[in-house]
Amino acid sequence: MLFALTLCLPVCAGAEVIKSVVDGQGFVADFYFDAGLTNKFGVLFLGGSEGGKPDGRLARILAERGYPTLGVAYFNEKGLPETLQSIPLEYFDKPIAWLGRQQVTFSNGIVVV
Repeated sequence: MLFALTLCLPVCAGAEVIKSVVDGQGFVADFYFDAGLTNKFGVLFLGGSEGGKPDGRLARILAERGYPTLGVAYFNEKGLPETLQSIPLEYFDKPIAWLGRQQVTFSNGIVVV
C-alpha cells in the first residue's frame, strides 16, 4: 500500500531567504534561512542517489515557508566518499548539532527530509 502526503504551507510574508555555504564544520552543506525568523523547526535536507549537495530549489521553498533548511551532502562531493557505500551515520551528528545551535532554529526541533 502506498501513501502520499502533500503539504500546503503558506509562504511567510516578506520572506527573504539567505543561502549560506557552510565551511569548516566537518560536513558539506548549504544553509537556507530567513534571518527575520527565530525558533522554528530546522530541516536537515538530504539528497538521494545523485550525491553532492541536494537541489537547492526545495530547500529554498522550505525556507520561504519559515523552516531553516540545511542541505547536506554525504557523498560525491569534495572531501566525501565518491560513491554511496558505507556512509557512517555518525557523519550526520555534526550537521544536526550545528543546525540546533542556529538562532533561527529550536535546539531540539530537527526534522529530516
